[in-house]
Amino acid sequence: MGFPNNVFNQNEFLIGVSKGNVSGQSFLSIAGCNNDLDIAAEEDLWVQGGDLVYLSSAETMDVVSTSVNDDVGGTGATGVFVSGNLGGVGVSETVALDGTTPVTTTQTFDTVNFMFLTSSGTGLTNAGDITATASTAATVQCKMLAGTGITQHGFYRIPAGRNAVIQQAEMNATKTGGGASPIVDYKVYARFSPTSPWIILLDRKLDVNVQDSLIIPFPLGGVLSAGADIRLAATTDQNDTECLLRITAIEYDV
Repeated sequence: MGFPNNVFNQNEFLIGVSKGNVSGQSFLSIAGCNNDLDIAAEEDLWVQGGDLVYLSSAETMDVVSTSVNDDVGGTGATGVFVSGNLGGVGVSETVALDGTTPVTTTQTFDTVNFMFLTSSGTGLTNAGDITATASTAATVQCKMLAGTGITQHGFYRIPAGRNAVIQQAEMNATKTGGGASPIVDYKVYARFSPTSPWIILLDRKLDVNVQDSLIIPFPLGGVLSAGADIRLAATTDQNDTECLLRITAIEYDV
């Protein structure tokens, strides 16, 4: 099914995708959050803070919580779904948590795209922060904050057999400490393979003194193919700035 040319048909198409009525096509949402961006070099948008260190080869992940309650039989999270890629192919695994004791996946990953809870105790959410750390490189690859149930992870690698077309970007910023309202420079980067250079798909400033949120539509036509990485980042001119950038796309079979 091709992409429509007029607004009415485009809206009908998007509604059809959201209902699951368009075969081989689905919505993709990538939301990156940095809770404490300061005046310094550009940082990636994820709750770990700083920049993600991409893996040079596939590894298992050590999944662990900061709370003993995130354990099978506990009141917090009991299971977490880890989704990513291995050699360009989408892979995933559901991990039974063991509180503050790391559980190593049987599946290896060269990227982790997201995590979310699959089961919990009576607390109905994760009691602590949950991280997936590369077993050998010892670098955090994904992190979920306590009480959220899903990651806010500004990275995504398109799996084999799929392409993606970005639809829009939504950005928001707020000041968490004293000082003036920040001006935040948001960027959406892409690269076509792990060895390709990064290119900028979007570069937009948000002045919180004027408005604290902004939605920007992307024109149809910019297709990202299987193996491409998407990365969200930002800079600020004020310390203690919380930044969120969400992009939505349609991912489809090829």
